[in-house]
Amino acid sequence: MHALEHGGHHFIVFNFANLTLLYDTDLGRWMERRSLGLDRWRASCFAVLDKSTILVGDYANGNIYTLEQDTFSEAGTEIERIVHFPPLSSDPRPLFVHELYLDIETGVGITSGQGSDPTVMLSWSEDDGRTWSNDFEASMGALGNHRWRATFSRLGRSRNRTFRARISDPVKVAILGAWARFDVGLQ
Repeated sequence: MHALEHGGHHFIVFNFANLTLLYDTDLGRWMERRSLGLDRWRASCFAVLDKSTILVGDYANGNIYTLEQDTFSEAGTEIERIVHFPPLSSDPRPLFVHELYLDIETGVGITSGQGSDPTVMLSWSEDDGRTWSNDFEASMGALGNHRWRATFSRLGRSRNRTFRARISDPVKVAILGAWARFDVGLQ
């Protein structure tokens, strides 16, 4: 167990053999963190050199890295951010989901390469996260395009649906909220 201050939040980090849990003491929320291709977060120990430099030790290879708020890769590997939203349900009546909007910080693309037109991928589960649909993509807006909204439409019929959003482009990610436009059908 470690205590960590990062990005203006205070965390307690719990590393297990195949799981890393963080508790945000400011928000009172738990989150799971894992490195791409691993079952847990590669950061296993932390040291603060000064008020702005945090060093982390990599449990997988013993390397030491600097934990930085504005670095969008981890040891040279992309970071995939995943958000699971609360389920939409009207059981036993069906839902017809017309659109889903993500209020996300837009216009954060980079000048070239992966991330020049960053995308968010949306999928959903009808069985509480056991299986997921194919991904549907929406743009997060190219660099400087701040009047953009990630929108998904014609999302079908369901009785109980959980959405998840995934972003792996090397850009800043700030999801502020999600809104769905739907109708409740008859039994």
